[in-house]
Amino acid sequence: MEPLMGRYSQILSSLHPSILPYYHPSVSQLAFRYLNHEQMLQIEVVPRPDTPTDLNSRLFRTCLSLLETLHRCGWGLVTNYKKRVIHDCLVPRDTCQDLYLVMRERLGHKKLRNHSNMCSRLLLSTFLFFLDLNAN
Repeated sequence: MEPLMGRYSQILSSLHPSILPYYHPSVSQLAFRYLNHEQMLQIEVVPRPDTPTDLNSRLFRTCLSLLETLHRCGWGLVTNYKKRVIHDCLVPRDTCQDLYLVMRERLGHKKLRNHSNMCSRLLLSTFLFFLDLNAN
């Protein structure tokens, strides 16, 4: 059987092709490969120039975290894990987040970025809006 592989390539902004979001690892490509005959999962990366690759680097820690997450998901499939808590019962998450993003855009997210307390109040108010809407 052929090894299974998932490959992710970053789509960079045409305005700022060299700037990555802070949460992205500094790589050009990242691939997960499952080798069935060896029962091994590996991550392959193509690091961007000047990216440290030692054992204490951010890239190494990110890859380790990705492997741990894949292991947790795989273990859940093997042990037939069933979710015990159901979230977003009162207000659907997508509905609440969509309105929050619209409100944040209207209020000016640059102003809100410096005031995280304002962002949390805005999110809470959108949640309460939909909660009240569902109650009536």
